Amino acid sequence: MEGNTLTFKDMMHEPMLIEGGGKYNKLSEILGEENAKRLDNLGVIKVYNGEFSVTKLGKKFLELFSRR
Repeated sequence: MEGNTLTFKDMMHEPMLIEGGGKYNKLSEILGEENAKRLDNLGVIKVYNGEFSVTKLGKKFLELFSRR
């Protein structure tokens, strides 16, 4: 998926994000490095020592985009 830009809505349905965290490298493999960086730069996730966690803002986005 590298090089593909996903919509924000598509990224908000990624199970790793819904679970609230995990290995940043794995998230980058799934979404693509650029998309994972976008999430970090937007404050949706916080990366520390190779792990990421979803921020309070990120949880709000996940909730917003999970509504149908």
